[in-house]
Amino acid sequence: MSRMIEPHDEAPKPAYMVALLSVYDPAMKEYGRRVVPILEQFGEEVLDISAPSAEVVEGPRTRWPRKVQFHAFIASEAYRPLKAVRQQAATSSIVLFEGLR
Repeated sequence: MSRMIEPHDEAPKPAYMVALLSVYDPAMKEYGRRVVPILEQFGEEVLDISAPSAEVVEGPRTRWPRKVQFHAFIASEAYRPLKAVRQQAATSSIVLFEGLR
């Protein structure tokens, strides 16, 4: 017997992040090296896929198990000093959206 899935029964959707950076300081090379282990602690996964409604022309895409994990990462003490480096060394826009499971 099948049953209707109620909205509260749905599994959390993963969150996808796209970061657009204009780098103007070589400090971003060190940022890139140091940020990867922190990202991994929060469940981030680099993807190489394209969504049907978007065209990724260049660069990596990432997936987080849930949006809350991205927000925990961006607010974490571990990331705070690297966030300051990114903000000084580049202009960036970060887009986060829920996607398909």
